[in-house]
Amino acid sequence: MAKIKLTKSVVDAATFRAKEYELRDIAVPGFLLKVTPAGRKIFMLQYRTKGPKRGENSCPRRLQREGPLHEVHRRLLETKEPAANC
Repeated sequence: MAKIKLTKSVVDAATFRAKEYELRDIAVPGFLLKVTPAGRKIFMLQYRTKGPKRGENSCPRRLQREGPLHEVHRRLLETKEPAANC
């Protein structure tokens, strides 16, 4: 799990590997790009809801698959509600 600034050039340069991996953004805590062995690029936001224990309420939310990075950032700012399965 690498922590770097997610820019368009970093996202475009991310290639698939034998195992899926994550690139975490240093500018937006919890924002990450997951790259699957099939080559899919999935943007996700991981956040916590209020709760007693740290790992208990961690909730990853998939924002969208590949697309313009500015669209992902826009959706990130608009997203405030927790995912349905959390």
